[in-house]
Parts: sequence; structure tokens; C-alpha cells
Amino acid sequence: MAYEYRPFQVEKWISRFYYKIGIVNPEDIDERTITKHLGIHLTYKEKRSFSAEDGQFKLINIDSRLSGQEQREHFYHELCHVLRHYGSQLLMPKAFIELQEFDAKRFTRYAAIPFDMLKLFDLKSPYIVQNMAYRFNISEKICKERLDGIHRNKKPKKDISMIEYL
Repeated sequence: MAYEYRPFQVEKWISRFYYKIGIVNPEDIDERTITKHLGIHLTYKEKRSFSAEDGQFKLINIDSRLSGQEQREHFYHELCHVLRHYGSQLLMPKAFIELQEFDAKRFTRYAAIPFDMLKLFDLKSPYIVQNMAYRFNISEKICKERLDGIHRNKKPKKDISMIEYL
């Protein structure tokens, strides 16, 4: 039986957005380009990574003391908070904070390794995790989690003739 992976809506949105702003290869991914097109101010300072909003003003700060891979992962995490979440975690119940953090971790995997760019890789290669980590400039841990998620969510490919009878 053949299997296929159907991307989630957020994955499709990320791929369309990247394509629209000229990001078509892993090496094209650039945090400043992304934030510029989204109207978000991006800073790198020696303080913890965070995001903040005040009306129309949106800010992401990335801890400049982190490695390049860690900075990129923190960027996607904070980007998720700006794009998908509302409210201050300082005022939220613990369960809501946990939900936002779960969503931000998932978003990080999707934004760091866009679905449509997976076709650029030999997914059967024994070095796939290392190759992806190098080209996307993210940790092997994130790459492995992304690939595990794809394998976990594969669905049997639908046979056209079977659809006619359903």
C-alpha cells in the first residue's frame, strides 16, 4: 500500500508565504526577510528571547548569545507567538501557557523545515537528518522531530477507483 503525507493548513500557509516572498530553498530562509514582510521588528540583544506586541507594533528579540541554530529556533518559536497567539503569558492560566508553548514548538518545526522543501532531499538517505540540519541551519533534534511527525501522520494513498464507490 502506498502512503502520502498531507500537510496541515499551517504548513500550507508557511509554504505559500515563503514562496510569495522569494524563499524557495533552505538557503533562502532569512529571519530579517520574514519579519520585514510581516511588519515585525527584529532585534538581537544579550537578553532572553521574547516577543511583544503593543497595538500595531510587534517585536521579536533573539538572544544574541545563542548559537546560530539556537537563534533560528528561538526566532520561529517567538514568531509563532506573534502570529498565532494573543495575550500576555504573565496573566494566563498555566494550561493556556502550556497550549501556546506546544503550538510554538510545532510551528517551529513547520517553519524551520517547510513541507514543500522536503522534495529537495532524499528522505531515505542515512544522512538525511544531518543534511537537513546543515541546509536549514537548525538542530538535528528539530530535523528528527519533523521527520518523525511526517512519518507519524502519513495516510494511505487513496485509490481513485475506490473513491468512485464511496
